[in-house]
Amino acid sequence: MSEPLPILLHAPHLSLALAPELNAPDDPAAGQRWGTSLLADAIRERASDIHFDPLGDVIRVRFRIDGALHDVVTLQEALGQRLVRYFKASSDLDPVTALLPTNSHMQFQLDGKTIDLRIACAPCVTGERMTLRILQHARAALRLTELGLAEDQQEWIVRWLDDLNGMLLVTGPTGSGKTTTLYALLAEMQLMRHSVVTIEDPVEYQIAGVSQMQVDAKHGLSFAEGLRAALRLDPDYTGRTAVPTGDDLEEAKQAMRQAAPEKVGR
Repeated sequence: MSEPLPILLHAPHLSLALAPELNAPDDPAAGQRWGTSLLADAIRERASDIHFDPLGDVIRVRFRIDGALHDVVTLQEALGQRLVRYFKASSDLDPVTALLPTNSHMQFQLDGKTIDLRIACAPCVTGERMTLRILQHARAALRLTELGLAEDQQEWIVRWLDDLNGMLLVTGPTGSGKTTTLYALLAEMQLMRHSVVTIEDPVEYQIAGVSQMQVDAKHGLSFAEGLRAALRLDPDYTGRTAVPTGDDLEEAKQAMRQAAPEKVGR
C-alpha cells in the first residue's frame, strides 16, 4: 500500500493563508501558524464551523459555509494532529487524545477583531473528531435589514414585534443562520426599549440591555426553570434557544401557554 500524501489541498481558494504555511519549512511554532492561517481562511470565507474529521491515517479539514460542508485540506495524521493539539492546548484542554467527549472555548484576536471559538471533541472509532464553532461579535451586531430578508418578510417581523402576543420560531439546518437571526431580533427588541429576558444554552453573544440566563443543569437551572423565572421578571419578550421535544413535551406546552400573554422567541 502506498504512503498517504502528507498534504492534499481540495479547494485552493479556501486555503489562501494556510497553503503557504503548510509548504513552509517546519519548526516548533508551525502548529500555531497553521492554526492562525486556518482561522483567517475560515473567517474570510464566512465559515460558521471548522471540522477536523479523522479518517484513519489522515485528517480531513472542512469548512461549513452557508450550511454546506466544503473540503479544504486533507493532512497526514501527524500533521493534522498538530493542528488539533494547538487548538486544544489554546483552550485549556488536555492535548492528549480524549477518551470522553470534551468541550471548551477560547478567544482569538485576528486583525483587531475578537473571535470566540467553541471547541467540541469526541472519540470516534477512527480517531478523535474535533469541531470549532466560530462566533464573531460582528455577526451579533447585524440588524434585521442586513439579514438578507425580503421586504415583505421584514415588514411581517416588524409587525410581530409591535404586538405583545404570540410566538416566533426560527428554524433551519445547521449553519443556516438561526443564531444570527435570533440575536438580530434581540438587538431589535432592545432598541425598542422593551424588557427582554432569555434562557440560552449556551449564551453565544452578549447583547447590551438584554437579560440573558445560561442553562446550568448542575445547579438546577433548566430551560423550564429559567423560563418560569423569566416570567416573574415581568418581561415584554422571553426567549429560549431550543424547542423542547420528546420527554419535554409538557415543557413545550408550558411555552405555548406562556406565548399568549407574553412574546416568546426561539
